[in-house]
Amino acid sequence: MFSNEGPHMNGNKQNPLRYLFSKTWRYSEGNRKNVVWYWIMFIIANAFSMVFHPLVLTKIMDVLQKEGITKSNIFFLYILLGLTLVNDLLFWSLHGPARVIERINAFKARINYKKFLLGGVLTLPLPWHVEHHTGDTIDKVEKGSSALFTFSEDSFETIASFVQLAVSFAMLSYFSRSAMLIVAVMIIVAVAIITSFDKVLIPQYTKLN
Repeated sequence: MFSNEGPHMNGNKQNPLRYLFSKTWRYSEGNRKNVVWYWIMFIIANAFSMVFHPLVLTKIMDVLQKEGITKSNIFFLYILLGLTLVNDLLFWSLHGPARVIERINAFKARINYKKFLLGGVLTLPLPWHVEHHTGDTIDKVEKGSSALFTFSEDSFETIASFVQLAVSFAMLSYFSRSAMLIVAVMIIVAVAIITSFDKVLIPQYTKLN
């Protein structure tokens, strides 16, 4: 019932992020259109802010270094400063509603997942219930549904990280291929170190849960 629901259970080596996103999608049945919408809104909001905001700040610094603050450029500088506010407004006009939709969907996914687990428990034969403590079963159901809810309500963090990585790589490849390669090597090394720790920690977390 519970032993095959994790990405690392019974030899299953599925990527945890892919596993959690797939579970979010699976248990968002009936609300998947909104899932697609808030994922797209997060991607657009972060990509726009990552590109637009640095360009505005760069232009402000360029004007200040070349001309300083003068009567002839003060109005232009005000416009540039105003654009930073526009950037925030546009970002939150997408990110804010998407967060609301995301949290509503997380609640629905949690309910659907809990129904799935409880439905499985109720169909098990009586001898199984005799051998397994009710409190332990309820605790596992609650842990599983709470874990899915926690990920689903904050999936924007993962999406934002991937968007920022992609935009950063695109910018580095445009300005300096060598810098992009150095960063790529550093990321690979960091991922390798984290993965080596996970190989030790994940089995221990599995036993704990």
